[in-house]
Formats: sequence, C-alpha cells, structure tokens
Amino acid sequence: MLRGVASYAFERGGWDFWLEQRGLGDELELPADWRGDGIICRLTSEKLAAQINASGLPAVNVSWLGTHSDRIPKVVSDEEAAGRMVADYLLGKQYTSFGYCGPHPAMNYSTSVRDGYVDRLRKSGFGCLVYSYDLSCHSSDPTNPALQRKGIEAWVAALPKPAAVVVWSDVTGREVALASANLGIEVPDDLAILAIEQDPLVSALAPWPLSSLRQDGHQVGYQAAKVLDDMLRGRTAPRLPVTIQPIEVFESFSTDTMFTSDPLVKQAVALIRAHQNEPYAVTDLVRSLAVSRRTLEMSFKKALRRSPSDEIRRCKLTQVKKLLRETEYTISQVAYSVGFSHTEVMIRQFKRDNGITPLQYRQNAK
Repeated sequence: MLRGVASYAFERGGWDFWLEQRGLGDELELPADWRGDGIICRLTSEKLAAQINASGLPAVNVSWLGTHSDRIPKVVSDEEAAGRMVADYLLGKQYTSFGYCGPHPAMNYSTSVRDGYVDRLRKSGFGCLVYSYDLSCHSSDPTNPALQRKGIEAWVAALPKPAAVVVWSDVTGREVALASANLGIEVPDDLAILAIEQDPLVSALAPWPLSSLRQDGHQVGYQAAKVLDDMLRGRTAPRLPVTIQPIEVFESFSTDTMFTSDPLVKQAVALIRAHQNEPYAVTDLVRSLAVSRRTLEMSFKKALRRSPSDEIRRCKLTQVKKLLRETEYTISQVAYSVGFSHTEVMIRQFKRDNGITPLQYRQNAK
C-alpha cells in the first residue's frame, strides 16, 4: 500500500512524507507538533478521527475500519468482492461444507466480507457454519485468538467433513490449523483453510502454510494518494468509497487439494500436478491411466465441470504466477520452466485466463 502511495507521489512530484513506525498494538495518534498538508490513515479509533477532524486537513482512510464520509473518504479493498472471490475459489474445489471465522466483534469491523462469502455460497445452494466468539473472556486484549482455542476446536470438530473454512487472517487461520492438528483432522484433505488477510510470517509458523487472498494493496495506496491529491486541489471527495478489486487467491498447502469422490479424477489430478513443469498433455494422461480419452473427459466434466486440458492449463498457469512473483526469471525462462514449448503460447493462454500479460502480472505483484 505504501509503495502505491509512493508510486503516485513519484509521478506527481513534490511530495514530502512524514512516517513513523508503529507496532500493531499501538494506539495511533496525530502528533501535536506535526504540520502537514494532508493525511492518509488507517482510521482505527474515534479519538484519531477527532484529531484528524480538528486538524482541518484533507484525509483519506485506507482501512476497513471507520465509516466513509465527505470529510474522511475511504479507499479500500472491496470487502464483498473479497468474500465472493474466496467463495468462488472454494466452490471450484467442489467442497459442499463451509465455515467462516471472522474478526472478533471488539475489533469493530463490518460484516461485509462474511456477507459476500455467505451470499455467494447461498446462491450456489450451500449453507455456512459461522463461528460465534465467546465474549466472556476477560483480558487486556480480548481479541487475541488464543483465548478462543477451546471454542475454535469445538467449532472445527462440528464441521461436516470434508470442509472448507474462510478465516479473517493468518493469525486466526493458525489457530484453526492448530485445532485441526489437535483433533487429528487432515489439512487440506479433511479441512481446507483460507485467510482473507495475509501475514506470511504467521503462515510460515502455522502447522501448514496457509492459503490467502491476495489483495491489491498497491492500487489501494495509489488511488488513496490520488483522492488526497484531488482534495488538496479543492475537489470534492468521492460520494461513495473507492473500492479496489482483490487480485486472486494465493494457493498454499492449506487448500492445495481437489475434493472429488471420483478415484479416476483424483489420480489424474495427482499426475497433472506431478508433471506440471513438463510438456504434459491429455494424451500422456490417457496413456498413464490406461483409459479412453472419452472416459477421462466425461469423468472430469462430471466431477470438476472442466476438461482435463483445462486442468492441465490451470495447473501450469498457477505455477507461472508463482515463478513471476518469486523469481527474476525472464518470461521465456518462466515458460520453459513450466513446460511450454513456445513462450508465445504461454503468454496467449495467460492473457486469455487472466486478462493481462505475464509481464503486467509481475509488475502488479511487486
């Protein structure tokens, strides 16, 4: 997000930043001796809102906390779209049992993410078991998910398996993963876990690496800076919050499965993943499984609602995204590493499925 602000400022020129490092639990305040022209903030409390209002300076809020107003407009990731995206991802995995463990009520977040998720599931014919927090915990930090361990463990145990759950953050996801380990529940085969807010360090410290939603923080920061610049120039704030679409689900171990009761499709998907970095085609799959192509096609359509060639392409392009994010390979090297004989074919397939080129995807991911 800060890189997005910096990108706009670099293009605009002449901006000077005051930035103070803060811990996660610190109470944010506007310094009394600071003299600036505008503010980009996370509006975490009424006290901070009052200080900003008293300053008379134009301000933009980039947090899901706080309400949108002409005085302090919001530029944020689209909460309901986030809920819909994770629902679509899990529905595509063919799960039929779903759960949701959102933020603690004391954190004062809206229910928009949950609403988008549950509504998408409902329209697809599925319900959702929502975790209810125990509000009787007395602590200096009642939102600490560790205080909910007994309740989360009972909730996880009650979910009809196999199940897929969406959690508010990797911190909450780690608690769900720990509960699963204590109960002997296999992740991801019996329980898939997907976090809305990513914390790579916490994910790495969980029993299993956690999948998460990749939100477009760079674009949030860029658009927040643009809105602030407009306000500094005397233009009115946007009437409605500026919402930025999330990018994709970043798949890690905790959801890396394809739930289906068809043993042929399970075996086929396992082979596709084993050969995802090779020039592997449907003919190779048919030969390995010793079945007819028609039988394989029909089984895939029934179980996954897509063809074997679709699954091969999806698996390869997922690996392409990983290499674009995590390596400095050239586009040609990425294509070769994932088994494409021609770079142009990879670029064409990538753009058709994602709407942007591999180079644009890499630039957005930085």
